[in-house]
Amino acid sequence: MRSGERRLHSLEKIVAVGALAAVLCVSVGFARAGDGPKLRSSVALVQDAESGETLYEKNSETILPIASITKLMTAIVVLERELDLEQRVAVSAEDLRATRSSRVRGRLRPGSVLTRDELLLLTLMASENRAAAAVRAACQSTPLNFSPRPSARVPPPARKNTRFADPTGLSPDNVSSA
Repeated sequence: MRSGERRLHSLEKIVAVGALAAVLCVSVGFARAGDGPKLRSSVALVQDAESGETLYEKNSETILPIASITKLMTAIVVLERELDLEQRVAVSAEDLRATRSSRVRGRLRPGSVLTRDELLLLTLMASENRAAAAVRAACQSTPLNFSPRPSARVPPPARKNTRFADPTGLSPDNVSSA
């Protein structure tokens, strides 16, 4: 590695691989589609990454919940801040309350202590809502605001319809259009 080059953290690699897998699935789907894609999805938007030209559109202005995308954004925001990923974080009773509306029972209990790195892995790989809530709470001591910051990462056409209300994706206010 040349001096000055930054190595990717394992979580950044997971996010990148996930994004590439999604692009690959869409590409393979279009290659097999023939006359056009046969999607079960009620909403879709595919654009050329370089030109921005819309290649396919289906109800792209429809605003829908974005639970898993919210967790990805939580990880991106934390990683971009270059916070200490080895910092130990305790899951609190507040993290439990923040995720209580979920029908899925969390595995983390208040008092559990993990590193920020471990909490991000649980957020991304196990979709653990309490881990996402704990990561956000652990970032409150830094000037990190989860609501507007992730929206800046959204491409301009969709930005007007995109809102991130919490780091877990449980809030019905986490929404976007294609």
